[in-house]
Amino acid sequence: MTTFSLIRLILAITFAGAVAITVLQHVNYATGRRPREFFAFLETSGWLVLSLASGIALFRLAPWLLSASTAVVGVLFVLVGALLRAPDHA
Repeated sequence: MTTFSLIRLILAITFAGAVAITVLQHVNYATGRRPREFFAFLETSGWLVLSLASGIALFRLAPWLLSASTAVVGVLFVLVGALLRAPDHA
């Protein structure tokens, strides 16, 4: 396996995981199991930004620096949102 194909595999897994987490969090908003507050929305936005960044890099739609900087912002949103949001409802 070449380095390029390994990077594409990692991007594909990141893209699929970020999309799945984003959909799951939206379902939890709709059912009321996730609090509707700023930091919870910030975490969901971070996963959405991360899925967009990995999708852009996977399909080579923009320079790598744009994808990398967008991914860093997405990870920061996820971390800040996850650390400061209220716990989910059971």
